[in-house]
Amino acid sequence: MCIRDRVGTLYYFVVVSSSCGPPVTSLVTGAHTVTPLTVITTQPVGATYCEDATATALNIGATGTGTVTYEWFTNGTSTTSGAVSVGTGTTFTPPTSSPGTRFYFAVATGTCGSVNSTIIPVVVNPETAITTQPVGATYCEDATPVALSISATGTGTISYQWFGNTTNSTVGGVAVGTNSTFTPPTSTPGTFYYYAVATSPSCGSVTSAIVPVVVNPETLITTQPVGATYCEDTTPVPLSIAATGTGTVTYEWFSNSTNSTVGAVSVGTNATFSPPTSTSGSRFYYAVATGSCGIVTSNIVQVIVNPETLITTQPVGATYCEDAPPTVLSLSLIHI
Repeated sequence: MCIRDRVGTLYYFVVVSSSCGPPVTSLVTGAHTVTPLTVITTQPVGATYCEDATATALNIGATGTGTVTYEWFTNGTSTTSGAVSVGTGTTFTPPTSSPGTRFYFAVATGTCGSVNSTIIPVVVNPETAITTQPVGATYCEDATPVALSISATGTGTISYQWFGNTTNSTVGGVAVGTNSTFTPPTSTPGTFYYYAVATSPSCGSVTSAIVPVVVNPETLITTQPVGATYCEDTTPVPLSIAATGTGTVTYEWFSNSTNSTVGAVSVGTNATFSPPTSTSGSRFYYAVATGSCGIVTSNIVQVIVNPETLITTQPVGATYCEDAPPTVLSLSLIHI
């Protein structure tokens, strides 16, 4: 009889007993050697990583007869069927370059058989990645802006933080909002820069592109025209207007018989306009300044032209006798 459940070298003999004499002992047999089966003593342990993180090597240990060798396998499912060989040795470092779940196991092989380790998962979660970048824009002062927008993918719930800056840099940026969208203000002219940081609770943060939002100034009159009073046919001082704004500011002058823009007539297109004084009376003038960011109307000013002095009755000469009573010389005129 061979006892195979004991490891080592054993020797056997038989003692035969009967009713016809004393027991008889057989010769001792030759040596019987039982070598150990291959047994895994250290199982690999699964883990979870972020994409492109440095993974800890999977590890296996086994005992057995002879030199124990190891081969690692991977699979898309938790089974040995269809698995692909990926390495040999007691350790294997799983890649983390692709998000997803892969399963790994090792086969330990000795003289007395092979044995599979447990199948363990290695989960690679995706890193935070921006899928929609914000887009810059140009507005006129106080215009209604379109909200800046960002979207990102990653692991867990993605949070967002918007920053604003006066330079095209993340250095010195000031937090301005915490949603996936941010509406930039347009109340102050200038160029402002915005960016967002998308953050995953477990797999990192990523910063969006920095985009400019340009706010151009609205058209604004800086010098208003001033009314005046003239005598008929005198040389007038030109009415004058100045304005600031975006692009080239143009001007158009209007005249009216009443203090109103309704029914006014265009009379000029420069920054100055010389009102006529050839006709006495009162006229009203204003200018419209036009830029890329709006149209603005000046004050309405009055220009009065007083009539010149005119003689309507000339004095008439006469002949008299000495000491005769004279007729009074007479003069009539019209004036203001």
